[in-house]
Amino acid sequence: MNGVVKDTNNALAYSSIEVLSKKRGVITDDSGKFTIEVDKADTLLVKSLGYKSKYISDFSSNDISVILELDTFVLTTITVQPRDQKIAEKGFTEKKPKSGYRSRPGSIIAYLIQYDDKFGDEQILNDVSIFIDNEDVITTPIRIRCMNVAKEKLEPDKDMYKESIILYPKKGGSWYKIDLNYLNIKIPQKGLFICFEYFQDSPKYYVESTMKNSDGTKRKYQSYGNTLGAYWSNEPNMTWHKTIGDMWFQRLEKINNKTMNLAIKYSVYH
Repeated sequence: MNGVVKDTNNALAYSSIEVLSKKRGVITDDSGKFTIEVDKADTLLVKSLGYKSKYISDFSSNDISVILELDTFVLTTITVQPRDQKIAEKGFTEKKPKSGYRSRPGSIIAYLIQYDDKFGDEQILNDVSIFIDNEDVITTPIRIRCMNVAKEKLEPDKDMYKESIILYPKKGGSWYKIDLNYLNIKIPQKGLFICFEYFQDSPKYYVESTMKNSDGTKRKYQSYGNTLGAYWSNEPNMTWHKTIGDMWFQRLEKINNKTMNLAIKYSVYH
């Protein structure tokens, strides 16, 4: 089946089309177009940043047009008082993290930024920095999103803003800072998730490598995207993952009783 995702006027590039029952899906291209295999019993979940999600279950035509409505976002009103305003640097403190997470188109890596009681009520996320390693396709674009913490579980829920902030890395082994101050994102008492989404599916973001099997034979495989920095520690697991068509989950593996977390730096106005 072929389709296009759009609002009343424009095509919506890089929207996700998910078949949740089968844990698979696709991303729309630059023109909002997509192709996906469906059965009559399937239901598609169509999502695009800044728009209300929509379920599709009518596949009577082989070509469909999905119209999404703008979602409503309410940002915190802040009165800035320079004399009293302070900024705190938080997160990963070492110079360089270890090679960590890579992903695939449509997947998201999220890290929980916690509310700090000693900073008082007004805690505004100012910026966030992510480390891009020298491995794989360094220039793969990444979309930066902020999400609320879900009510029932300590996992990402809904987006906190509708702007599409995209990082285009140029070299590996480097930190990249993303300015979020203009969005006035207040950190709730439950915290918030800073999310990094691999949204673009294109052959130029793959690299082919050769792996040796246990029997000595070799096989080729493809790696998508760049590699985000991570670190191992005795700290709680603050990192969550979502692959397209699937639910949020955490990786529970440990090495020497240490947990792997996404390495990020961030600053908070308080």
